[in-house]
Amino acid sequence: MSRKNYPVFYIPIGEDRLDHKYCKVLQKETRSILSVSQREVIDPLKQIPYDASKWRILENYLEIKDILEDKFSNFAADLGIGNYVKDGSKHEDWTPTRARYQITTSWITDLKEGDFVQFHNHRNNEWSGIVYFDDDYIDQPALTFRNPLRIFSSYSPERPAIGLSTDWQRFPEPGLILFWQSYLEHGIDSVIRSDKHRRSLAFNIMPVGPYGEADSSMDTRWLNF
Repeated sequence: MSRKNYPVFYIPIGEDRLDHKYCKVLQKETRSILSVSQREVIDPLKQIPYDASKWRILENYLEIKDILEDKFSNFAADLGIGNYVKDGSKHEDWTPTRARYQITTSWITDLKEGDFVQFHNHRNNEWSGIVYFDDDYIDQPALTFRNPLRIFSSYSPERPAIGLSTDWQRFPEPGLILFWQSYLEHGIDSVIRSDKHRRSLAFNIMPVGPYGEADSSMDTRWLNF
């Protein structure tokens, strides 16, 4: 067979699951950030002072943080992402290893009826993720990822091929985990119409330890003060 298709320059999104018992733990967390629509109706003079702890929720749930980091490590390994560790002086002494990643910020979003999530991306990070930890997401709208490749084509067929010019959606489910590159714009393109809250845990991920090479080398240990 001579016909071949190569998935070059594709945009990976990973999917995994968080065990129900850990979802139950997160369900007890009461700290959450406000959505954009909620901010718009709050008197700025009465805003609650900035609380940095809301943006690092997983520092209080280190076991869950470790699980998510391990699941992301498996996802990155499936993509072939890795580092090399020097065992000796010769080139062949460099041993391939898994790249190491760590969750940086993490926060819970609590959306109510009439709320929405504007399209945005996550700056100053390499990867991002989300966990849907509640028991019921029936009638909740999908999380939509905008295809960044659409700007390179003005042609829009009636049924475009998936991944070429279409956006991508995933409906929330209990325990669902998603990973994606932080530059991808994502949001909810319709308001919440259910009277049930839609809660999720979002987080960002950065590589740690040594990576890169030559003048593009980086080692996060250099940043210790």
